[in-house]
Amino acid sequence: MPVIVINTIIEWVYEASKDDNPVLDRVLWVSGSGESCVTIRVYDTGALPVWQPIKEIELSLMQGVALKRNKDPFAWCTSPGAQFVNKHKKLRDRAWEMIKELVSKEPEIYDENKRGALINEVVFKKKATKKSIYKYLYRYWTRGKMINALLPDFQKCGAYSKQRSLRENAKKRGRPSKLSVRYPEKVRANIDEDIKKIIRYSIDYYYTRKQPTTLPKAYNTMIQNHFNIGHVEIDGVKTPVLPPAYELPSKGQFRYWGMKFLDLERLLRTRHGDRGFVLKHRAVLGESTQMAEGPGSVFQIDATIADVYLVNKLKRHEIIGRPIVYVCIDVFSRMVVGLYVGLEGPSWLGGMIAFSNATDSKVEYCALYGITITEADWPCHYPPERLMADRGEFISNSSDTLVEELGVTIENTPPYRADWKGIVEQHFRCLNLQAIKWIPGTVRKRERGEKDCRLDAQLDIEQFTKILIHCTIRHNKSQWIEDYPLSSEMIEDDVNPIPLELWEWGIRNRVGHLHEVTPDRVKLALMPRAPARITKEGIMVLGLHYVCDRALKENWFVNAKHYGRSTLEASYDPRWLDMVYLHLHNEPMEICHLLEKDARFAGCTYEEIIDYQYGNDIAKDIHESARNQGTADCDAQVNAVLEEAASMKKQSPPTESNHKRVQGIKKNRKEEKYQRREEEAWKLAKDAEPPNSIVDMVPPVTDQPEPEPLLSKKETFLKMLKQQRTKSNEESS
Repeated sequence: MPVIVINTIIEWVYEASKDDNPVLDRVLWVSGSGESCVTIRVYDTGALPVWQPIKEIELSLMQGVALKRNKDPFAWCTSPGAQFVNKHKKLRDRAWEMIKELVSKEPEIYDENKRGALINEVVFKKKATKKSIYKYLYRYWTRGKMINALLPDFQKCGAYSKQRSLRENAKKRGRPSKLSVRYPEKVRANIDEDIKKIIRYSIDYYYTRKQPTTLPKAYNTMIQNHFNIGHVEIDGVKTPVLPPAYELPSKGQFRYWGMKFLDLERLLRTRHGDRGFVLKHRAVLGESTQMAEGPGSVFQIDATIADVYLVNKLKRHEIIGRPIVYVCIDVFSRMVVGLYVGLEGPSWLGGMIAFSNATDSKVEYCALYGITITEADWPCHYPPERLMADRGEFISNSSDTLVEELGVTIENTPPYRADWKGIVEQHFRCLNLQAIKWIPGTVRKRERGEKDCRLDAQLDIEQFTKILIHCTIRHNKSQWIEDYPLSSEMIEDDVNPIPLELWEWGIRNRVGHLHEVTPDRVKLALMPRAPARITKEGIMVLGLHYVCDRALKENWFVNAKHYGRSTLEASYDPRWLDMVYLHLHNEPMEICHLLEKDARFAGCTYEEIIDYQYGNDIAKDIHESARNQGTADCDAQVNAVLEEAASMKKQSPPTESNHKRVQGIKKNRKEEKYQRREEEAWKLAKDAEPPNSIVDMVPPVTDQPEPEPLLSKKETFLKMLKQQRTKSNEESS
């Protein structure tokens, strides 16, 4: 029989709905005794919570009248995309401020006799209307009791931001460049009004003109004409001298402000004419225990460096150091719900894997290491209501997704107060005393003359993980928790202070704190995220290019080439970037694979790729000054040649009509070709001939007549015809 927990969705098969939507009820709250629960109708706008006996729901499930749905219709609230969230974050937070006091008062808020007074109190305090309070409560309850459930259903929201005014002696605005981070003295200047005028003029004069040009070309012309610090003569050509690149407006600044000043329609009309604009470019509009009330109420998580040295799995003589052990413990039952052993230092990556393990099936986890258990041996695969950490991994911005998408509240202990999460800290001590201390290679105090403990290492990381799994199962099934504060109900039910018994008793009597969520949803919420730009070269994430089946079917890359880039959001695993996961609003995620052009990065980690890109960008910034000067030198020489050609054209005006000049192109080309052949022919000097050549060995012939010159095929043919004609004339005479 499926367990009825918070956020369980019940679909009533034989009930008729007002529209095409199925009839769904969401479980909002489960009583501590597990006898009753509160549900709400999902697609019935204005519906209120209803109390139902759990036995009736279980009976309906057994009879087939109802089904327990595994797919949440509002799963998109888990990962709506950062772009969507940032656009509507204020509306979401304002709605949350109005109802957060109400939704925390469970189960009073579900009682129709108490709900009105509670809402009236909030209406008076927040100066809100009952209609808005009920609307936010309905949206919060029906969409999974998470903050992101309060996001609006529309996408157009907000207004354009006002342009900032630049104060005198103001610091550089915006994100510091990589060059200025390494060299603080090389900071670019802010764009003031004078520079804006130059950019506007450059856009109008160098870019918006009939002769097509590019923004980089317009940028180069601008810095050469308006930002040079003088001129020098190179081979008789006046060449501008440019200041260092960091003293100039950057290409990004020029593009940003230039696009603000650019009149696109005027540009297109100037380059293509009115007819060309109308034909091709016009707009086409259309369409600890006291803290916990039951299992899953509070988890404590922490990491430690194990006091043992391990060896390489393939090269047993190589010592790889000490592993990192993450443990996640349920405060109510002392059950170890999550375990991770690895080499990832205490970081978000390690914490991410440990939290994910807490929500995974332990039967499958143990099977990876050849350990066979049943679900009853380790029945922990739920996320908690609250997660307590120690201001390490879970104080980062990455932990916000647990709050917004899974409804898990993060609680960090104050500095130097490990006693606030003493349960998990004590478990590390027990692991060390019961198992790790007796393993070969364990860390111990060494006296002079004794063997180095590191040389005793025998276990690889998988064998060490197996030992910890067996220790964890033993702890959960048989560890007697000294001084556990058994409640009167536990004493009455003869519950022993053993983690597994406490967990099972809590499931039967205080189940209201468990949440049901799929492992993939947890992993997706834990992964870091980055912008995914749809370009003609592919889906660009973290500087790498990816592709997915949907992009090919819907011609994303063709559209990007003609209509411009668009930006989505993607999740990625920092340990392996061969695949990323694209978020689409209100739709399932898309799996994207690395393109062949970036195959050199296959198997690389996020840190390796960022390190490569960072070094490449620094080298590019350092080279920018030389590139600018080289471009300036080249442009000056080209312009000098063009001016010389124009001057020579003026000095020799044409004497023939335009028609004759055009008709003589073929003849002129032939003459120029023979002249070029004569000028470009290889004419070697006499001393360049090799000694004792065949020419020196043959005496010159003076009595023989000079050979006839070689004739072309056409001339030979004409000569033969002439000889035949002369012979025939002689015969006839």
